[in-house]
Amino acid sequence: MYVSTAAAGIVVSSWRDVVEAWHYLLTDSEMSWMSIITTRDILPFLKLDDLTIDYSHVLAIMTNPDREILPGKIARNIFTTEWPELVSQITMNIQQDIDQNINLAQYAQHGLRICPEWWGCPEWPIIAKKASSKLELSSHQMNLLIKTPYKLPFYVWERVIRTIHGHTASTLI
Repeated sequence: MYVSTAAAGIVVSSWRDVVEAWHYLLTDSEMSWMSIITTRDILPFLKLDDLTIDYSHVLAIMTNPDREILPGKIARNIFTTEWPELVSQITMNIQQDIDQNINLAQYAQHGLRICPEWWGCPEWPIIAKKASSKLELSSHQMNLLIKTPYKLPFYVWERVIRTIHGHTASTLI
């Protein structure tokens, strides 16, 4: 869980905080889905064995205009004319982290502090199980929700987010 929590920390600071300005164009389900996809996509470039981050690949992933970040939709088509500005901000954020020598442990701490309930963080399995119960998801769907929510149909994800947002985080934990 350490590496996935660090990945969530990177995503919230370098990707999510940037795209938040365009949240008015997107639903909560879409925003959270994009964060999950970005977390999934950068995970292979975070190495627990030597605590390294392959920043060049992380940046390439986050700024790839042809990356599918919503089902059937690529980044460039979602953010259209705003995409170059997003790329500039994401690049600046990553470069600042490189310059400050931010390491995997610091990103994990950031993830735990800022987004402990996100997929990849310690509270997610608890929240996912409770949401699954409220929605009466099958055990297979619940396991997907906990481990690989991006494999669920998007309409199921939307129901999950509505259920989670219908309760305070503390009522689901």
